Amino acid sequence: MYFFGKKVLMSTLSDDFYNPDRAPANYEKRFREQMRFSGFKRALLSTRRNGIFRNALKIYGKIGQRQFPVLLIWGKQDRTTPFTDNILLRKVMGEVEFYPVDRAGHIPHYECPNQVNPVLINFLNNT
Repeated sequence: MYFFGKKVLMSTLSDDFYNPDRAPANYEKRFREQMRFSGFKRALLSTRRNGIFRNALKIYGKIGQRQFPVLLIWGKQDRTTPFTDNILLRKVMGEVEFYPVDRAGHIPHYECPNQVNPVLINFLNNT
């Protein structure tokens, strides 16, 4: 990851999108900026090796035990974190507001902002 991580991560950016043509023009620039932060690449490598839930289910369970509303938005065509994983996550978290986004990948808020933003605004206004 130290020597080739940046190149590998940049070459897979389009995998985050169901339709890569919907990627914002500045997405690659924003991603490069995030890679400058210490631990960013290491965290992504850990997620690839261990899966998103391996060590995090306990944390998600604690979030579900809190007395505040939770909104979970998930792209149905997510290739990074498969859509079916939402079932386990919702089971661990308990009651959450769930919003699946059709024809969206890993980052539906970038890919489908006209669909996701109203949901976010509504959730924030009502919590």
